[in-house]
Amino acid sequence: MERINNIEKENNKLFAFSGIDGCGKTTLINNVSKELKNLELNNYIVKAYSNEFKTMFKDKIPFYDDTTLRHLFNFFSSLQSDQAIKYLKEGNIVLADRWSEAFEQYHSMNGEISKDYSYRQKMINDVFRNLKPHLTFYVSINPDVAIKRRNDKEKDYFDKMPTEYYQKQKIFYDLEAIKNDWIKLDGTNDPEKLSKQATKIILGSLALNTTLKEYL
Repeated sequence: MERINNIEKENNKLFAFSGIDGCGKTTLINNVSKELKNLELNNYIVKAYSNEFKTMFKDKIPFYDDTTLRHLFNFFSSLQSDQAIKYLKEGNIVLADRWSEAFEQYHSMNGEISKDYSYRQKMINDVFRNLKPHLTFYVSINPDVAIKRRNDKEKDYFDKMPTEYYQKQKIFYDLEAIKNDWIKLDGTNDPEKLSKQATKIILGSLALNTTLKEYL
């Protein structure tokens, strides 16, 4: 595979990966990161609800009220955005395992601020520092397939949500994808095929000083 050298400064871009729980976005983002590293493109993955936080809080979250949950995930997301800004300033590509759309998805459907759009947007701007992804990839999948995938793994609070929750998630992300011109990927495709597809799109959006014919 051809190496890609001499990355221009403008290649420190943020790419977000979104979709319902169980759609395969975490697998995709890990595969894309490996693809980019094989091409000697420095990149970092940032995630709000990381495995570390899941381990720490999975047994506590079911007992938190809505206000506590909101503040907790504001904290997680603030750390995610701080990491993203740090890596971008260093000239790296940043791959976000969800971004502000996940915040809006949950809080627009749950809790006391679900009917207060302006307040939610203010919180999003504060937490995510007004940082917008260069591109957002939407991994689309049938909720029934996603639920089956989650059932095969160790569950936390959000994995135990009812089918209706996944269905509402899907409707939300479908509408957001259309409204914001996200890049839609079929989550039932082979993971390797998906990662190649996403990587090609990312490479096509970067200012590279070499040809990409061998990869593209």
